[in-house]
Amino acid sequence: MSKSMRTMLCVLFVLCLLCGCKSQDHHAAQNVPTQGKGDSATTPTKTEKTPEQDRLLSVLYNEVPIVDETGKTVYVKDYHIANVIQPIYAVPESYAFLDFDNDGCVEMLANVSSDHGFFLVLHMDDAQVYGYLFSQRSMMEPKTDGTFEGSGGAAESAIFTLKFSGTQYEITELAYHNDLPESKEYRINGDSAAEEDYRSFYNQYENKPNVQWIKVETTAWQKSADRVAEKYSVAYKTGDNFSIFTDQDEKNYYYTVKDKNGIVLDRGCHNWRGSFDLSYQNGLLVLNYGFGGSSFNKRYYDISGSRVSQFFPSPVAESNSMVAYFVWEDNQIKLIVRDIFDTSIFYKEIIRDFSDFVLKQNYTGEFIENNTKLKLTYPVNNRTELVTEEIPLI
Repeated sequence: MSKSMRTMLCVLFVLCLLCGCKSQDHHAAQNVPTQGKGDSATTPTKTEKTPEQDRLLSVLYNEVPIVDETGKTVYVKDYHIANVIQPIYAVPESYAFLDFDNDGCVEMLANVSSDHGFFLVLHMDDAQVYGYLFSQRSMMEPKTDGTFEGSGGAAESAIFTLKFSGTQYEITELAYHNDLPESKEYRINGDSAAEEDYRSFYNQYENKPNVQWIKVETTAWQKSADRVAEKYSVAYKTGDNFSIFTDQDEKNYYYTVKDKNGIVLDRGCHNWRGSFDLSYQNGLLVLNYGFGGSSFNKRYYDISGSRVSQFFPSPVAESNSMVAYFVWEDNQIKLIVRDIFDTSIFYKEIIRDFSDFVLKQNYTGEFIENNTKLKLTYPVNNRTELVTEEIPLI
């Protein structure tokens, strides 16, 4: 493994610990899976599965045990997630089948633990099922070909896949980017790459089909596990299709977002460093969390369409379908205007004599004339002058 790859995994590991999550030293802990647009929720009978899928599904029904990362044989109903605020149980909510390393052997992704953001990767070797616990920021939008995205922060992420060897696995980096001006870097297959080549690679990844999530039927032990989780959580805010729980000191926030069918779209945790909220705006559910000061991130959820956006840094304008925000790319400041969920629908980079102050303070604009123009006031000439412009988008 390269030094840069080890650095990336260390960053993700530290982020995980900040949220009070568990990570084993032989795999990276990052995020949770999100459901792709158009994915449906079904509960098929076990007879519809192949023998391999049937055995993996039997794990969720507590008919077959797994061997966990410590070598312990345990049933899922007794599987504890440690090193959080208090130990909680793994509670399967939904699952998906895929072949991570395209070797013809199917694996299962299982969303587990309501409101806390963990899941298990289940891999079978000689009829024995092995379970590997991942936590937040580890598998955003897993694809049917086994690729997935892991995020190290608002400006840093990578595309990975898993490869299994007996009872162990390794993570392979396919592409990486870091957009921070002081450490800007792009890689493809471990080699340094131009930004435009990385963007092209990422767009191809983003347009791949997401895995299909299947809902798990609720059982008595799941209800019991839910009560255990609730015992150590305080309801902070609930609404249509979302919930936020916190600890007694209100220093950690655990959120869950579900689609109209009750399938989990996204979940994770946030340490208090500023604002944190879920609310509806322009017909979309919006996650807004701050880092302290003027910096904040937003993520958008189309509940009826089961779509989840990426995180956007400090948006300056937003509508029911469009978002605008500033980034530092190619040694200059750019204003990015794009469709919230799909860059193939709309994406535009706008270059002006922007002051670097736009990256440090919040400026508010608005989409006008049916999203065909962006009206924005921004500083130029090293902050000494404000310009108001109606920027044509088409």
